[in-house]
Amino acid sequence: MSDFLYEKFLEDHRVYHAARAFWFRQIKQMLPNQDSLVSYLSERFENGKLFYDGNPIFNAINRRTGKAVRIVQESPREFEKFYASFNSESLHQIEINGRQQFILEKVIVLTLTRESLEKSKEELRGWLRG
Repeated sequence: MSDFLYEKFLEDHRVYHAARAFWFRQIKQMLPNQDSLVSYLSERFENGKLFYDGNPIFNAINRRTGKAVRIVQESPREFEKFYASFNSESLHQIEINGRQQFILEKVIVLTLTRESLEKSKEELRGWLRG
């Protein structure tokens, strides 16, 4: 049995949608008061179709703190077990609710296993709250 969760997410759009929903549930359980969290990156083409490439599989910015997270989920076939995270080296400026806002971004790149999920949640708890 495989250690990977949603292993075929890049091959099957239904699995991709399930993986996205999984990430949204994980963040919601971790941060129940999500009023200040909003998506800040486009995940769709102009015609509304998802990119279906896992970059990002989830993204959100805390409007109160200006801290953002982008989760990039990679194919286990290409990356095997993989986990990396880094903070952006520069401030990004985006528009939220009609005004420009500077953000600091944490990027987590992983293949999804129970272990990488727990590691990412540990990092995100402190990052998005503070």
